[in-house]
Amino acid sequence: MNRKNNQTNPMFEFVTANYNILILDDSKSVNQILTKTFEDKGYNCFNVFTIKAAKEVLANNQIHYVMLDINLPDGNGYELITLLEKSSVKIFVLTSESDKQFREKSYQKGILDFIVKDKNFFHKIDQIAKTIENIEKNRTNTILVMEDSLVIQEQLKDVLENRYYKVQVASDSLRAEEILSEMPVDLILLDLVLKDGNGIDFLRRNNNIIRNIKKIPVLVVSGHVNSEITRDVIKEGAVDVLTKPYVLEEIVLKVDFWTDYKRKENEIITSVKSLGLQKIIIEDQKKKLENQIVLEKQINQQKEKLLLQQSKMATMGAMLENIIHQWKQPLSAMSTNVSSVQLQKELEILDDGTLDSSLSDMMMVIEHLGNTIDDFSNYLKPHREKVTFNIAEAITQGTLLVNSQFKNESIQIIKECENLNITGYRNDFIQSFLNIINNSKDALSGVDKLQRYIFIDMNKNIDSVEIKIKDSAGGIPTEIIDKIFESHFTTKNTSGGTGIGLFMTKEMIEKHMLGKLEVQNVTYEYEANSYSGAQFSIILPL
Repeated sequence: MNRKNNQTNPMFEFVTANYNILILDDSKSVNQILTKTFEDKGYNCFNVFTIKAAKEVLANNQIHYVMLDINLPDGNGYELITLLEKSSVKIFVLTSESDKQFREKSYQKGILDFIVKDKNFFHKIDQIAKTIENIEKNRTNTILVMEDSLVIQEQLKDVLENRYYKVQVASDSLRAEEILSEMPVDLILLDLVLKDGNGIDFLRRNNNIIRNIKKIPVLVVSGHVNSEITRDVIKEGAVDVLTKPYVLEEIVLKVDFWTDYKRKENEIITSVKSLGLQKIIIEDQKKKLENQIVLEKQINQQKEKLLLQQSKMATMGAMLENIIHQWKQPLSAMSTNVSSVQLQKELEILDDGTLDSSLSDMMMVIEHLGNTIDDFSNYLKPHREKVTFNIAEAITQGTLLVNSQFKNESIQIIKECENLNITGYRNDFIQSFLNIINNSKDALSGVDKLQRYIFIDMNKNIDSVEIKIKDSAGGIPTEIIDKIFESHFTTKNTSGGTGIGLFMTKEMIEKHMLGKLEVQNVTYEYEANSYSGAQFSIILPL
């Protein structure tokens, strides 16, 4: 047996603008109230006062629902009921009468509801609108009729299909069980007397599917209803008991009530499942976002390391050039000294004093070269641990690394530094300092050689120290001064500038050292002369 217990009914979207309503009532006030009520809810309304006018509207328009007064100036509304009996038009009867025989006859003709014009009439109008919506939603509902009488089967089928229900009929429990396994069922109308047994036995056998899995309301029908039968069927999961012979109005009202109840229950379950699914999706997205954040953080860290390395490599190029400058003269002096000693030996005029003096001079040169290499080596060591260091000594070491090259460019470095200790990354500070003064060196290349200055001074505050580095290169153009710390911004494209030096300087000072780096153009005096240039301020916490 092919079971499809997990099937669900399709969702139905109810839109009032899709429906046309014909209002036929000879009372102008009632007609106007009905028209306004339904138009306010979005329905399309046609209001007439006679059967003749109603027939014209029906002939020229697609009408879905009719609000029909029975007593009309040109006849009885029952004429229209008979005319529309086999059509798809659905009728609500409006009357001041309460004849039970007439009501039953109306339901047999397919009337949806019988509305009495009494003191509760205005409340009933709102109920009509709700009934229309539920009837349209009935298209998604299936009712299983378990009845062994073919006459009653057809009667129930006509009444229910008139209200747009899909109806499945079973004369015995075996066929009913097949239907339950093959399709979703929203309500069961169960006669207690079946061809192959008792309806209560059917409920007991299928209690788990009907009551727990599919949660199907069961309306039991019996020709002999007593308290014992009512108790037994309710215990087995039925929601109500009806008595034969049928009162169609009662069946219709109870079927509508329980299918609407089942529909709302399904909507709640669907909403809960939807919320659960949304929660799962949100949690999944949250995890993906967290992973993305971690990944991006790692990528940014790698980028920062790469930029730092690129910045250091750029500085290394300048350092190597500086070492070449610093080694040329000592090596030349050593070469001259060696040649002199060698010549004196060949001429046999070399004495011990001259040899000792020459060797002593060469040892001093070798020591100087070794110190230069040590300074360069210490700068290149990847010190990424915070240490306590002296700012003045770090600045001095930085200037020693570039001293020869700056002398060659006729740049004077004038320092006024205090002996202050701070805790941080020493090499990061030195590299930041070198990046700034190398930037000044490039800017000073266009200044007269007699006016090439870099000034370094320090100011101690309560909880910080400020190192000011200014040059005499004329300052930074105002249109780019706010961009110089941006990644890859450079004014040296033609000379191979990368634009990462000042960007990494700001990163190292502010992120690594938790300080602040600022720049501004300043004008100042030195030895009675006026100069202007860029001033970089490094502010570090003590």
